[in-house]
Amino acid sequence: MTKLLLLLFCCIVLISCSEPFEPKGPYNEQLVVYGILNAESDTQYVRVYTTYNPDGFDPFTNVDDKQIDNATVTLEGPGIIEQFQDTMVVRDDKSRYPSDISPYILAPFSPTPGATYALNVVLPSGQTASGTASVPGPGVVNVRSPHIVQNPGGFSEDIAIEASIAPQTRGLLVRMYVEFQISNGSVTELRREEVPLRVSGSGNSVLVDPVYPSIQRRTSLPGGSVNRSEYIYFQNEAYRAFRENLKVEYSGWSIIYRRAVFILWQAEPNLYNYYNIVNGFRDEISIRTDEPDYASISGGLGVFGAMTIDTTYVPLPQ
Repeated sequence: MTKLLLLLFCCIVLISCSEPFEPKGPYNEQLVVYGILNAESDTQYVRVYTTYNPDGFDPFTNVDDKQIDNATVTLEGPGIIEQFQDTMVVRDDKSRYPSDISPYILAPFSPTPGATYALNVVLPSGQTASGTASVPGPGVVNVRSPHIVQNPGGFSEDIAIEASIAPQTRGLLVRMYVEFQISNGSVTELRREEVPLRVSGSGNSVLVDPVYPSIQRRTSLPGGSVNRSEYIYFQNEAYRAFRENLKVEYSGWSIIYRRAVFILWQAEPNLYNYYNIVNGFRDEISIRTDEPDYASISGGLGVFGAMTIDTTYVPLPQ
């Protein structure tokens, strides 16, 4: 009896193995919506298109950008309902898609920090997609050690930055730039270059494996009604190496430092979560073989999020 059952099982397995294997699975076309509200801009953009099903398994073989240019796109917020308009933007790189970009534009319009907005997309067919996002409130960048920024060689401590972030914020990014003037004879130019967060090598004259800031998750609890403080430290050694590297890069030019610029980006949960998924899991130990999707759009894929930018300056001695 046991042998008979085993034989029957093997027959079933052989029959099932005769069916062709199809790894792609069924395909259902879906709406895709991308929109990021930027409180520092008076122009907002939304892109609407559909998914596509390539003939093979390489998505880059598709050269038809499935953008939709006949949708009704509206933004609803405190006391306002605004409609986006069709526009055309020249595509810089046409190596894959030969057509230009057809986004929806809302201008002039700047979202109010702290306010919540709803994005609605309606196609002529009646298909809809929507999303909601709360714009982070104003933040503050406090340079707690401006004396180190102005005279890095006179101190050994790192540059301490206190970022006051809004309750709506999930992720933040602080970047440091130096603005300076270079002159060579009758030629004078203003430049801005970014300072790395740290360097891995030793010495003060060479930028060895510079590491630049990336968006990070807040450590304080979100919510409530007051801003919370996050702390970021720019390595003094990296800043000294940056300044020495400028002397090498602009050898033969006269350099006059103007100011250091500190910029705080705040991202609400939709934008932060989407950023993390798109950029993968920053884990140097484990290996992820899956690629999870994230969408904050009801009725489709994509993201509707919001961000704010706050800036502070530290004058530099000439």
